[in-house]
Amino acid sequence: MQAAYERFEKTVPFEDTIASPEADATLDKITAYLERVGATAETGSVLINGKYFPFSQQWPHALQSTLTEQLQYLQETVSFDRPVR
Repeated sequence: MQAAYERFEKTVPFEDTIASPEADATLDKITAYLERVGATAETGSVLINGKYFPFSQQWPHALQSTLTEQLQYLQETVSFDRPVR
């Protein structure tokens, strides 16, 4: 988390930011969300289009598979017979 923090301009040190009540509330919400979607892998998790995958060597395959499903859905949904507005 500190690495992400370092990429932004900041006026408050990281330690003060993470110790703030706002940070506690935000972290509690993040933790609750991750528990709700079942993202509990110690090595990390990947959410691809709302689907949970544990972070592993298989996540690129999961990404490709999910994107292929989405592309097929969009191709079937879009009708080229109608004029574009």
